Amino acid sequence: MSRSKKKARLSLYEHGNDRCPICLATFSERDVEEGITVTLEHVPPRSVAPEISLGMCLTCVDCNNDAGGGVDQAAAKLIGRQKARVDIQGFPHTAYFGQDGSIKIRGRPEISEESFVKAFEAGETFNVSYHPPQIRYANVSWLKSAYLTVFSLLGRCGYIYAEGSAIRQVREQILKPTEDIICNYAMKTENQGGPDGVLMNRKKRPCWAVKMGQYVVLLPSSRDDSFYRLTKVFGEGNGELGDGPLFFPSKFGKNIATSVEIRDADGVEKAVGADLFGRNGEISSGGKSFPFVVVDYNRQYVSVLFTSWLN
Repeated sequence: MSRSKKKARLSLYEHGNDRCPICLATFSERDVEEGITVTLEHVPPRSVAPEISLGMCLTCVDCNNDAGGGVDQAAAKLIGRQKARVDIQGFPHTAYFGQDGSIKIRGRPEISEESFVKAFEAGETFNVSYHPPQIRYANVSWLKSAYLTVFSLLGRCGYIYAEGSAIRQVREQILKPTEDIICNYAMKTENQGGPDGVLMNRKKRPCWAVKMGQYVVLLPSSRDDSFYRLTKVFGEGNGELGDGPLFFPSKFGKNIATSVEIRDADGVEKAVGADLFGRNGEISSGGKSFPFVVVDYNRQYVSVLFTSWLN
């Protein structure tokens, strides 16, 4: 067992990452130490985007396997080289199709480059077997990464977020990639060169917008149950983002967030709403000011993230 991985898992656990954010199963310290039923989740998966992948939080191995595997492979194929089989003069070859339109064929010793070129110029027919990646699966992979990014940004408050009625739909979609539980959550951004991060989008319907490379995934606040039914305007290819604060991906518990309970039920409905999402505030204590931003509202809780501790 890697001692560095064990140390990373225990660090996240000590910061409060004591349940799986996908199925909400509870971890024991022994589970985390052994690393058999609990694993360090990389977001996005290293197979999809190794250059920006971060060991972000803990998930249970069952969710890592059930909510990964095929969906992450589909995402990796969609943004990287896509593979096909090409039969040349009776021998199978592997061909890679790049995003720039290039084609590279991995040759075999039985077929020289010169003989292949001659066969191509002579108009010889080649049999190509190609299985395109499942876009549905790829989108679920991006959804999982986006959800875990927001969950980790919120730290302990991420569990309040995860338990929200709207996010139950997200977690269910992650675990059931073949079903259409939610829709209109993934899109390609027009600003592919912009920074990757988490935006509190207030331009249209208040929501989280998580940008990872050329993809943006939209996530509602924890109790905005109608979000995915009312966001058809965010169709594929519409890369407009909002105007709220931008946060960068971080490990669970790195940032300081807290939830404040409001006991007056009437006051909750008046004080807590979509209009507060992304709003800035400030707490003064001991002669110091601590700026924060409202990041969630659920039941009788308002969750805030103290921005003075953010990098």
